[in-house]
Amino acid sequence: MSITLLDLTLKELGISQKELAKKIWVSPSAISRWRRSGIIPAESKDHLIDLIGVHPSDEHLACFFMGVQNAERWKNIVFFLIYKSMNNDWKNAIKQSDFSDTVMSPGRLLSKIVEAGSSSGLVFEPVMDSALANLADLLEYGEQGSDDEALNVIEGNCQARFIRKVIETMADHYFFYRMVITPYLTSCRFRFDDDGYASFSGCFEDLMFDASFYTVLCEYGFCGSYRLDSRIKAAGSIGKINSMLKELREYLDDRKIEVKLDFQKCFGYKPSKQLVEIAKKEFFPG
Repeated sequence: MSITLLDLTLKELGISQKELAKKIWVSPSAISRWRRSGIIPAESKDHLIDLIGVHPSDEHLACFFMGVQNAERWKNIVFFLIYKSMNNDWKNAIKQSDFSDTVMSPGRLLSKIVEAGSSSGLVFEPVMDSALANLADLLEYGEQGSDDEALNVIEGNCQARFIRKVIETMADHYFFYRMVITPYLTSCRFRFDDDGYASFSGCFEDLMFDASFYTVLCEYGFCGSYRLDSRIKAAGSIGKINSMLKELREYLDDRKIEVKLDFQKCFGYKPSKQLVEIAKKEFFPG
């Protein structure tokens, strides 16, 4: 059974239908009626979204994410991109078991799905067609077509900058972006102030640092006070940025400064304890 927005709200908040009814100013019978019909009035849906921060178009995505939460981190991203870009016929034709190959690289997996779908006459939604083709090349070969930009490669030959760009083309998929991409890629976060300094917060555990973080991390919230020299803002190579991030890590290690991930800032709302544990286990193992 799919997870609806109503189910997700009850699960996230850990409250009864009666308690939820009070929070969104409706009668308990109304919620029972929504459960039976699967239809929630627009105004009430907005209240539910406000409570847990989930976009209504992402109800099915929440279910899909739960189904693959134990898969490899980057394969989750590939699953998401494939799934969201399929038309309905394609979604119905492909079973989740098709995604279960743990040996195949994400790039080969994506290429296989693209090829299989195309040979069956099924096509990607137009908005994602070229983006996914580029992503397949990127995951498979570590490059993006003829792009001569420095390759900002992160774990699994995934380019954070490109993946962020792909996901940002799907504005209404913010829930997945916040649940999966943001907590992992911004587990070390930087933000530049007007003077060109960067403030930092995050967790260094099990992370690879490279230039991809430079483009992704500087735009998110921060807590903590370690300030990097403004050289990082002007650094033009992966080597220079890596060197500075190494200095930062050594600075923290030498002073035994433990920096913890702030899930409140990452998720944008206070997630349930269960969700936090899932995220920690999935994205920050060890």
